Amino acid sequence: MSESGANESGELTPTSKDISLTPSLTALFKPTFDLVGLEIRNYVKESIDSLKEKRRKRNLESHIKAVNEKIKGDRPFGQNEPSINQLSLFEDWVEGVQDIDPADEELSAIWQSLLIRAAQGEHIGEEVRNILKSLSPKEAQFLLEIKKRVPAFPLGSGIVKSRDRYLANQLLAKGLAEKDYAFPIFFITTMIASTTIMFSIVGGSMGGLNIGVVASGAAVFIAALGFSLRSGLARWRLSWLGQELIGLVKTPSRE
Repeated sequence: MSESGANESGELTPTSKDISLTPSLTALFKPTFDLVGLEIRNYVKESIDSLKEKRRKRNLESHIKAVNEKIKGDRPFGQNEPSINQLSLFEDWVEGVQDIDPADEELSAIWQSLLIRAAQGEHIGEEVRNILKSLSPKEAQFLLEIKKRVPAFPLGSGIVKSRDRYLANQLLAKGLAEKDYAFPIFFITTMIASTTIMFSIVGGSMGGLNIGVVASGAAVFIAALGFSLRSGLARWRLSWLGQELIGLVKTPSRE
């Protein structure tokens, strides 16, 4: 039987027996290590899945409670048997709303209004339901901001934020928003007309245009034009799909 030997410096070196045992020991304990690792992984996964399931259940209960609060004193839901479309929507709603945090007020409001309107017999298009599933909390918030902005970006708001540009592009890609050039065209046309009238008045009263007046007027016009463009006058508006989605949040008309 071979023993561990010493090299010239006096240090022990592993013999062939020691080396040959290493793979054997590894092979012996590896299944145990794999089993322990698998158990830990399964335990962690089960714990996470359990927490996610509890959170989804709490979300669902919270949204149902909020819907019940909203319909108090409102007209009762129809007594007729629910249609296939309604049943399909209810199923989609329960599945989707579980992942919506009630703390995300804007997105929650849209989901809750969807259930109320569907339960009251209103037909909700499949395209609206599908796009709602892909909407993030920040996108929902920005969508409502676009609806409330009249005009969308007041001149006093300064340069459009990078966040707004990013969210606007996301909504554009989903077909919920579109570019609106009506206001900048109106603004520029008004500026040109106003400048022309001003020059005419000044020129008529002074018997001719003064170079300094012309330069000053041009500078003011260019500055106003640049400021308007930097302030976001190439703004966004809700598309038809965006209006349909945001329209869910409106208070339904009573019969």
